Amino acid sequence: MTGMQEQFHRPGPGSPGLLLLVLIPLVLAACASTGTTPPPTLGPASASTSPTASAPASATASPSIAPSPTLAPTATPAPTAAPTAAPTATPTQTPESGVWTLNVYDAHGFRYQNPDLTACTAASAQIMLNMATTWTDYTPAPGQAAPTKPDRWKVDVSYTRMETLLAYQRKNGTMLLSWGGADAHGWRNALNYYGWGSIEANVYRDLTYESFIDAARATVTAVAMYRKPVGILASAGNHAQIVTGYRVKGDDPRTGSTSFDILGVYLSDPLRSHSYLNVYVPLMTWNAGAKTIKFTPYLMTNSPYVDSLDHQQGNAEWDGKWVIVAPVA
Repeated sequence: MTGMQEQFHRPGPGSPGLLLLVLIPLVLAACASTGTTPPPTLGPASASTSPTASAPASATASPSIAPSPTLAPTATPAPTAAPTAAPTATPTQTPESGVWTLNVYDAHGFRYQNPDLTACTAASAQIMLNMATTWTDYTPAPGQAAPTKPDRWKVDVSYTRMETLLAYQRKNGTMLLSWGGADAHGWRNALNYYGWGSIEANVYRDLTYESFIDAARATVTAVAMYRKPVGILASAGNHAQIVTGYRVKGDDPRTGSTSFDILGVYLSDPLRSHSYLNVYVPLMTWNAGAKTIKFTPYLMTNSPYVDSLDHQQGNAEWDGKWVIVAPVA
């Protein structure tokens, strides 16, 4: 996982700017925003589109800080307070004209990665474990095993905890340490280790798909079947985002059926300047919207090492595919 700059992407063959593209990432930090381009005009999740009744938390905990070329902040900051909105009400999954909706978002479990602009995967792992812990409905679907709830994690939105997760991800990933942040292998490993006590717990996996719609369908199915957030390798692999819920029409995805059409997903982004906090994103916007929200295939080339668990080289495993970090149990 690296910075938000387009220059980090692999240049096309014969590109005259190849030398510039190689040099630029050496001085940029990971997960930093490229500017102040306003986010797409997406309203926050509302009671009319989801049974989750609470409004998104306000983002006033601390001011935005400009990207830094260093891996960690130069001074120890005060912990970022969690948003103070009431937790999300437990949804009732009742079909309305064939529409099914579920959202496991809980405002008390969210924190921004700021002021560490390299910590998008760490903040995302922290959020995912917090929300998986506060969620209570792990009732199994008919014929299915009960989803697993984290048994080694306590809800924690502190900056110190986020930095601990980031250090673990970097040590247990496949990314070059000359880059800031972490990759999908490190993200997956931290979730399993801190949530279930072992890097081999196999509750979360990094998964790849050949198309956007296949990745979107797998994301919805994972949230539905296992009641835990899904991590998204956004911005061509430059950034981490989280999907906590969905709206679909057709069969209930909790049953394991894939006979449904996706209407949209509920998405949050740990980078404060992006302003996506439990936002409902229609499928078309997620597929073809602004670059800060559009889910695109992975194009990074900074994970050359082989993972000790799946024995895959990061670059080769993810290149040109849509990548998610999703629960499988």
